[in-house]
Amino acid sequence: MKLVTTFLLTLATFACTSANATPTTVTTQDGQSLQGDLMMPTTAPKAAVLILQGSGNVGMDGDVSGPFLGMPLPGQSGKLSLQIAEQLAQKGIASLRFNKRGVDHAEQLPNQKLPFLVDDAKSALEHLKQQLPGLRYGVIGFSEGGILASLLANDVALDGLYLMAAPTRHIDAMLGYQFYAWPTKHLLGHLGAMNTPVINASVVTANQALNIPLVGSPLNSLDLNQDGQISVYDEVLPFYQGFYQQVRGLLATPQFAGWYESFKNLRRFSEIATGIQAKQVFFYQGTKDAQVSSSWIMEDAYAFSVKPTIRLYHGLGHCFSPMSGEYGEIKTAGPLNSSMLSDLTKDVSGLLN
Repeated sequence: MKLVTTFLLTLATFACTSANATPTTVTTQDGQSLQGDLMMPTTAPKAAVLILQGSGNVGMDGDVSGPFLGMPLPGQSGKLSLQIAEQLAQKGIASLRFNKRGVDHAEQLPNQKLPFLVDDAKSALEHLKQQLPGLRYGVIGFSEGGILASLLANDVALDGLYLMAAPTRHIDAMLGYQFYAWPTKHLLGHLGAMNTPVINASVVTANQALNIPLVGSPLNSLDLNQDGQISVYDEVLPFYQGFYQQVRGLLATPQFAGWYESFKNLRRFSEIATGIQAKQVFFYQGTKDAQVSSSWIMEDAYAFSVKPTIRLYHGLGHCFSPMSGEYGEIKTAGPLNSSMLSDLTKDVSGLLN
């Protein structure tokens, strides 16, 4: 018992002493103050990274939980950026995370769109360099943050660029995949109905535990006319077409229109990839990603000016955790898979060499 207690106390001490979190403020090009955190190792850092979170009104810790990404696995943390910062600090690498504009000041929510977000990332990187001059610098970007990181790397030379589940296709292609192509393929594939026009009552009964992907309602709620059968063409596909149109309608509202239009007008990712100025580029992608098809990066890797190292993680979703639900039909928002986090930490540690 004494040995166990000593071990736990040692772990607690290590967790408290392996990093020092220092509040800081990033001043943007238009004079906004964004609250941030400079995570420092206990020893003098030899490298530093900027961590950019995913889409939405997301704070510095990178908790992207919400209706589109789901919730963290039960009893675990979905603070993706914080997990990365803590791991890097243990390896002697400093990092900066910061709140998006809109988190601290709600009036800035309409400005959560590409031109402002890229400028904010640039200001944050400059802040990091001022606080810790003379080091090697990298940028880690998750999902939307991966796009921002890539755009930033078009303007600023980096020692390392680390892209986590970054979309390499047009926003409309990504939305169509996320809200129509992925859920219909996932649902029909699990029901063995890819080439069957009608799913009969026995199949529905046998799959009562299956929730409708993205929606979470029981499978039999797709039986709109309550005849004990689900028509693929008259019920399943129209249901998801309607769901997708609802999402498109939401993106046309004032709350989201500026964000959507800025990504809609973004130049092709192949052009962005060609302009990246980084000594090394790493790409991390889950094979069960419901937002970004894992095939995209394999097809688009040719466009990078520096050939990226691609790391695939089988069975993991967009946030690098397993999908939940009996059939993997429910999205999760973390925590980061330990193997993926270990690989990322090891790759970033290459900045020290």
